[in-house]
Amino acid sequence: MSKWNFLKLNLSATVLLNGTEISQKEEVYTIFEEIFDIPAIFDKDGLIQNEHPDFFQISKSMYGKNNIPVDTIRYFLKNEIYRPFSNRKKLFLIWNSEDLEVEAQNTLLKTLEEHKSSNIFVLTTKNKSELLPTIISRCQVFDLVHTSNNAVHSKLESYTDKNFLQKEINRITKISNSTKKWEEGGNLLDILIANVKNDATSDEKYQKIEFLLFCKQCVSSYVNLKLVLWNAMNVALQEQL
Repeated sequence: MSKWNFLKLNLSATVLLNGTEISQKEEVYTIFEEIFDIPAIFDKDGLIQNEHPDFFQISKSMYGKNNIPVDTIRYFLKNEIYRPFSNRKKLFLIWNSEDLEVEAQNTLLKTLEEHKSSNIFVLTTKNKSELLPTIISRCQVFDLVHTSNNAVHSKLESYTDKNFLQKEINRITKISNSTKKWEEGGNLLDILIANVKNDATSDEKYQKIEFLLFCKQCVSSYVNLKLVLWNAMNVALQEQL
């Protein structure tokens, strides 16, 4: 069970992710999928490129500025007053919230104090001490593991090697505990999706991810797990079935 399941409850939620850029993205990826049931696709600037009527994000890189001024955050927060369009929840994502000017943080604070239960706010930061204490007090703070980029990339690269994947599939399908076996099969598919998301071209991403998501549905249907994972591996590695 995901630690982000509570985001689907009928409660207002404000989350602060404090950690490295790569650890932030890992959690944002999971949160986005938890809320919208689709994987997040990141662009070259590290922003989510999925278009959804109930998703809003802001970053200083979107405006080519050194910080996020108060007028920009006010415009961003205008979407908070409306009901969700096609989802139970709306997600408001503020990248590097320490880039908010002090006046912008104070404006955000007023919204965080009384925002609607249908709205979820997620703030990321590399250093929470740069935020106003009043902002932090309104958030559920998650101090993320500071994993180095090299360690993360090295781990992901292992899952692009066919021999490694074949051994991993054989290991998973030999697990005697059926619950653990299906869980690890799903985890492997999540990693394959993450690799496709990072490495494939835009057209290839959507086609491959669609197939890999179908494989995840098959995993929950108790079909031949080894066949499902084998086909997923072939698609992820751009091989013919």
